[in-house]
Parts: sequence; C-alpha cells; structure tokens
Amino acid sequence: MLVTLLGRKRTVLAQMAGISYVASFFLLLTKLSIGQREVTVQKGPLFRAEGYPVSIGCNVTGHQGPSEQHFQWSVYLPTNPTQEVQIISTKDAAFSYAVYTQRVRSGDVYVERVQGNSVLLHISKLQMKDAGEYECHTPNTDEKYYGSYSAKTNLIVIPDTLSATMSSQTLGKEEGEPLALTCEASKATAQHTHLSVTWYLTQDGGGSQATEIISLSKDFILVPGPLYTERFAASDVQLNKLGPTTFRLSIERLQSSDQGQLFCEATEWIQDPDETWMFITKKQTDQTTLRIQPAVKDFQVNITADSLFAEGKPLELVCLVVSSGRDPQLQGIWFFNGTEIAHIDAGGVLGLKNDYKERASQGELQVSKLGPKAFSLKIFSLGPEDEGAYRCVVAEVMKTRTGSWQVLQRKQSPDSHVHLRKPAARSVVMSTKNKQQVVWEGETLAFLCKAGGAESPLSVSWWHIPRDQTQPEFVAGMGQDGIVQLGASYGVPSYHGNTRLEKMDWATFQLEITFTAITDSGTYECRVSEKSRNQARDLSWTQKISVTVKSLESSLQVSLMSRQPQVMLTNTFDLSCVVRAGYSDLKVPLTVTWQFQPASSHIFHQLIRITHNGTIEWGNFLSRFQKKTKVSQSLFRSQLLVHDATEEETGVYQCEVEVYDRNSLYNNRPPRASAISHPLRIAVTLPVCILLGRVMERRWSHLDLTVTG
Repeated sequence: MLVTLLGRKRTVLAQMAGISYVASFFLLLTKLSIGQREVTVQKGPLFRAEGYPVSIGCNVTGHQGPSEQHFQWSVYLPTNPTQEVQIISTKDAAFSYAVYTQRVRSGDVYVERVQGNSVLLHISKLQMKDAGEYECHTPNTDEKYYGSYSAKTNLIVIPDTLSATMSSQTLGKEEGEPLALTCEASKATAQHTHLSVTWYLTQDGGGSQATEIISLSKDFILVPGPLYTERFAASDVQLNKLGPTTFRLSIERLQSSDQGQLFCEATEWIQDPDETWMFITKKQTDQTTLRIQPAVKDFQVNITADSLFAEGKPLELVCLVVSSGRDPQLQGIWFFNGTEIAHIDAGGVLGLKNDYKERASQGELQVSKLGPKAFSLKIFSLGPEDEGAYRCVVAEVMKTRTGSWQVLQRKQSPDSHVHLRKPAARSVVMSTKNKQQVVWEGETLAFLCKAGGAESPLSVSWWHIPRDQTQPEFVAGMGQDGIVQLGASYGVPSYHGNTRLEKMDWATFQLEITFTAITDSGTYECRVSEKSRNQARDLSWTQKISVTVKSLESSLQVSLMSRQPQVMLTNTFDLSCVVRAGYSDLKVPLTVTWQFQPASSHIFHQLIRITHNGTIEWGNFLSRFQKKTKVSQSLFRSQLLVHDATEEETGVYQCEVEVYDRNSLYNNRPPRASAISHPLRIAVTLPVCILLGRVMERRWSHLDLTVTG
C-alpha cells in the first residue's frame, strides 16, 4: 500500500493494486485499533452583534502526539468563499494575514487555551466584516495522517438594535415615602431573541460597585438582589412590565440605604444551536440621583427616681423617652457629674467606663435597656461616692450600609440630683488601690481608707500586724493639720522599700509601700479619728484588710534543653535556658550565666554572663568559644548556638538565672531570687573514619616489625 500525503485539507489516498477482500478487512481493523483524529468546533450558525465580543471553541480528540496541540484559525469571507484568510495561530506568530495583524497585536483578537487539546478564539469587538465561515485547523503530530484535522462554523454579525432610555433627573424624597421609576427598553433584531432588565443602585461617591436591586430575567422571572430579598418578599420592592417596552421599579417605603444613583440595564439574549443562551447586546440608561431626607421625629427625655436616697440602699434611675409616631432607633448615654459612665447603642450593646465596669462585674450596679424607649441605671447599694447629678442623653440613630450608627438627633434629660441621708455614725471603707490583696515582692502595695458621713476634719493612723504575730506595728499617721508621722521601722528608706501617706480628699487617705518584702505580709488596719465637742475623747472607726507578699524565688524554675545532646565533630549544637515564673507579666530583669564542666573536671566554669541590662561578659576557659558562639536572649529565654563543635566542648552545661526587682536595681542591691538548671551533658563524637583510624594507629603501635636482608 502506497500512502501519499496531499496536504492538511486532503484525505488520505491509498493506491492499492490487486488488494484482496481479506487485506481490506485487516486494514479496517488496523484503523479502528489506532483511533481516529477528530476536530470539532462550536456548532453554528452563531449570531452576534456588531461592537460586542464573540468566543468560538475548538477541540481535538483521538490524536497520538503530545497532549498540548497547536491550533490555527482562518476565515472564508462571503465575498470570496474559496479564499482562506489566516487569522491567528498558537504555533506561528507570523501566521496572521495583514488584515488581522494589527488586531492580533492589540489584543482585539486572541486565542485562549482552555486545555492542551481545547482553545477559544476571542474577538473582543466584532465588526460587520468579521462575518464568514471560520475554520479551526490542527497541524498533524501523529506518525500518519488519519482522521479530520479541521472543522468549520459560520459566524453571522448582525446590527446592534438594542436601546435603553430613562431621563436623567434628581429626586428628593423623605424616608418612608414611595418611589416609582420607569425605563424604556426595546430591540429590532430579525432573529428570535429575549430581553432581560435589571435595576441597579450606586452609592454616593462613584467608587462603589453597583448593587443589584431587582431584575426580570430572560426567562421572565423576577429575581431580587441579595440585599433586597426580604423587602421583595414583603412586596416593598417590585418590578412591573407595563407594556412591550416599559419597565417600572417600585419601592413602597424608601430607606436611607436607598440613597444614591439608580439606573436600568437591558440585555439581549440569543440561543445558539447547542441551546446555550448568550447575551449579544447590553445597554444602560442615564442615572437618576435619589436624595433621601430622614423622617422628622421629635421626642423628650425625662428621668424618674425615688425621692429619698439612703446609704446602703438601692437606687434605680429610669430614663424615659416620650415621642410621637413609630418607635425610633435609640441609644442611651448615662452621665454622672458631667462625665459619661455608661452607653447602650440601638442594638443593645453595653459599654461601661472606668470604675463602673469593675462595679458591674462585682454585681454592684446594672445598666440595661428596659424597652425601645426606656433605659435603666441601678445601683444596688448606695455609697458616698454615688452622690451627685445624674443625666441621661438619648440619640436617635440609623444604621448605615457600612454597619455603623449615624446620629440623627440628640436630646438630654434634666439633671437628677442624688443626696444621701447621712448615717448616725461614720463608716470606714478600706481597700487596696489595685483591688489585689496578693502581690509579688518588689511590687508597690497601696491602700485606700475612705470615711463616710458629714464632712469634718479627720486624722488617720495605719498599723501593721505581721504574719504569726499579734502585736501591731505603727506604720504611719496623719493629723488633722496634715502633718505626716512615720513609724520607726518605716521612717527611712530600707531594703523593703519606702512608705508614703497622702490625703486624697477630706475623707480619703492613701498609704503606699514601695519595694515590698516578704515581711510586709499580714493585716493592715486603718483608724480614722474625729474630735468630738461633746465627748472627752475623739471618736474613732477602724477597718482591716489582709495582704500577702509572695517571694519571687517561690515560683522561679529554670530548665535547660538541647535538640542535639550528641553532636558530630564540626557540627552545630544549641542550648536553651528557659525560665518559668508566676510573675511573667511583671517583666522583671534577669541575669543569665552559662556554666561548663569539662569531662575531665568536677568544677563548673563560667562561659558567658548576660546581665539584666544587656551587658555580655565572656569567660576565658574555652579559648575559641567566643568566636564561634552566637547568643540570643529574650524576656524569659536565653539560647546559645555553638558552631564547629570540637572534643573540647564535650562536658556538662548548666545555666543560672538571677532575678532583680526595682529595689535591687535602684539601690544597687543583690538579686531577689536565683535558680540553677539541671546539668545537661553534651557529647561531641568523632566520625567513623576518624575513630577507625585511631584504633588502627593504636594497633600498629604494638607491632614489632623486623626487616631481614
């Protein structure tokens, strides 16, 4: 059989002389077993509109060559149906004829590879002269020609007849009013096409993406946009077709989020022979600018409360809003003596200020929203600190599209004054300033002693009863004239710190002990005294509180670890000294000392010391240790990285940590705590070849060699 290749558009011709029926049968079996190459293109005719894009798919199967095939596109124009005009090729950049060269270079015409055996021909902007019969050809990559290598489809370019119009205007509406807009959309295409219409909203600013309000699909189905689904279900947003070309958008109750630019978009669709619907034209109308004014609503704010206020009794203030019309969205703010103390937004989220957050967490007060127009402030046990003027401020708000609250108007209530009925006797309240009764040594310990009752000159004295003792020690005192007297053990700066006594106001006294020590644990007593005209001696009231000063050393732990306790000669190993302590949040300064005990010794030597201020002090025991060691240190971790390990580094390592507090640093005193890690052995081993060499050397040294002539 003689096979002659006649070109890419010719079929395979077999000139056979005297071929028998059996030979023909086996030839057929051979073709079936090999498989037949087949090229397919998108079924036509394809109708597309002038000025719009088109994409034509081409696929090849049954080929034996590489998985990635090349494709060449040509067109046969109606003016000369037999003349091939080459458009573009994935294989040859110079394939295009001059009439298409510029469009290919500009990207107006290009090929997109979907898979190795499948591509799409894209024409971004169709011209009327692009109509014709398009051919997709695949150059042969098989050993023989067998099958089809090209396929054709027809593209028909039709005029763009779609129009969409709406007069440009600016509308001013009030929130809650209705809105109706119409647009005209028509087409005059000779082919059977469908029309879809969609209304869009663009927020003010112009940079935001258009939001879909509602659309009438090509299948005549109403589809609301994602943000308008609930309003569509409630019939608040509708789209009606009033005639062949008239489409009306209706919004029954406008919201502030509807403000912006509205426009209508019409899209024309056609069904291809493969029953796929494709859009062929699309037009947008001019925009209508919509301004929405918030609805005018007015309201008044008042506070209701009990007329009598007694110390230790509960108090509830209710802020009531009186308004007309529907319930607005309101947020409430409580003020005490002109300072904001609590805030509740329209969503019911509560925010408390300063000490009121602490009091609420301890169950001493409660701020809540009783209803759409009522806010409550409740104090369960009134104290002298609660005397003063309370005010409620209410703001009407609306939620923006970004989720924030926009204030529309704000009203405030008259002041409600709370004056306590004074108890017959004074009360004394004692507490630590930071609400903590357990501190670490070196921290500052501060006490507050507050007297209740009517304002008058007071004196105070502070006493300390150490742990396991019953006899109180005088700490400090302040007379009515403000003169401070310190106890014998507290009068001068000492190792455990300094003592300071201050008068915050007429009834509040503060005792502060800086640089606390373990011996400062125990019970502290505040005695408030007042001179009495009718009695022989002063009146006195006392209050006690217990505190604990914990040792820094009590929770200090140091551990030493390494990822390579056994390291090969010349390799790198690392050591990590990790500090664990219960006072990690204090950020106390640390000094870390690395120590080393060689294999031949029982004594640890200093390798390196990193002080609390960052100074590095190298030891001189290992001569080359500094040059090949990298040290890094963070708050509670120190790490050594040793390069080029030698037998000299074989031995036991440990690290020692020293903890300093503020007193130790400021007064140049020894550290408050220290701890040493467990020892960790590092073994530097020799490679096998070196070990074998040393063994052989020892063996040869014992041989007695005699040479005879």
